[in-house]
This record gives sequence, structure tokens and C-alpha cells, in this order.
Amino acid sequence: MDNQWQDPVVQLEKVSKRYRHDAPDVLRGVSLALRPGTLNFVCGPSGVGKSTLLHIVGLMDRPTSGEVYFLGTPVSRVSPDATCRLRIATVGFMFQFHYLLENLTVRENILLPRWMKEGVVDHDFRGDSLVPSLGLKALVDRYPYELSGGEQQRTALARALINKPRLLIADEPTGNLDHRNGLALIDLVRRSVRECGVTALVATHNRELITAGDTVIEMQDGAIRDMTCATPHEIPLR
Repeated sequence: MDNQWQDPVVQLEKVSKRYRHDAPDVLRGVSLALRPGTLNFVCGPSGVGKSTLLHIVGLMDRPTSGEVYFLGTPVSRVSPDATCRLRIATVGFMFQFHYLLENLTVRENILLPRWMKEGVVDHDFRGDSLVPSLGLKALVDRYPYELSGGEQQRTALARALINKPRLLIADEPTGNLDHRNGLALIDLVRRSVRECGVTALVATHNRELITAGDTVIEMQDGAIRDMTCATPHEIPLR
């Protein structure tokens, strides 16, 4: 079935966010639907609300007004503890910095979300298709300081995907990478979306990356200024 006919993984209806009662809204009346198995980019200069949007979509924060529907359930009706459990079970996160724990191996860093979700983990996961598909099979016993920047972010991507989430949130994931590694990482994200069926929302300043997406969301002054659909294609690595 085509993605456009499937129910959204996340839907926002007139969502606004204000951090202080005497401050202006960071988000202003945002309505948005993210369909299953799509790669969605959110763009715009610093300070327009991209990170706040990602936090609300990823269940890390709640709106001041409006409603967020996650897998059809209004988040306002879900307790904070239940929201936390839902986030651990169904959402993976990547950020501009990899945030790997330096005293843990690649294997242990990747398995952290599984431990948080299940309390126990299977440490023998070399046969897991996720690890070789991200080029990490030979690196699982190394520590983060032994990895290149691209390898660190690929480890962060594997960690975000290890629980087979319904939603992947990535906030400027290529910001600390060079041009080639940035393109390679987004290509891996795109492949993960296609192969795993995860829905991805990626914030970026890099306009070259957005040709890999299904939807490009342009933000301005806390609101969606424009939203366009793109035809995804293979990103050339130069």
C-alpha cells in the first residue's frame, strides 16, 4: 500500500509551544502528518523552531497548545511515565554529536536502548543484519575514541535503530561530518527508511541532503512556511 494512504505515525494539529508565559511562541500553530516509511527533512535557519518540533514529535516534550497523535493516540491523554515507555520502545534518536559513552564498546553503545527497553540484552548480535549493513561488523569491540567521525555517527545510527523503532528523529546528524561522510550517512538513513519501514524526521541546514527525502518542511518564525514532496533518488558520493 502506498504511504500516502496509510495512517500517520505522528500527526500534529495546531501545535504551539511557549517555554515561558511572557515569551513568544517557539512553535506557532504547526500541523503536520508523518506517514510510515518516509524520510522527511525540516529546514530553516537557526532559531526557527526545528529542534523544538523534533522534541515534540519525538515525545521528548509536550506542546503548550494543540494536540499530538502518536500511532493514533492523543499524547495529552497519556501519562508522563507511559509516554517515556512509549518513547523508549518506538522512537530512536540521533544528534549532531554522537553522544557515545566512551567507556563502552561499539557493541555496548548500540545495545543501550535494548537494555533500557527490555532490561536484558543478547550480547552476541554479530549476525544482526543492522550491524553489517552499517559497516560496523569489524568495529563492535572498539571504543568510540578509536573510531573516525563517520564511524561514530554510524554507531549512533545503529543505536537509534536497534529497537526497530517506528520513528527516527535526527537533529543535524551531519553537522560534525565532512561532505562525503555527511552524504554517506544520509544515504544510510534513507536506506534504513526503505528497508526497515521506519519514519524519519531529520533537521538539517544542508540543502544538498534534502534531495534524498520524500518531504521537505520549510520553517520560518516557528511556523511551517512551505512543504514540498520530492522524488527520492540515490545520493551521489563525491
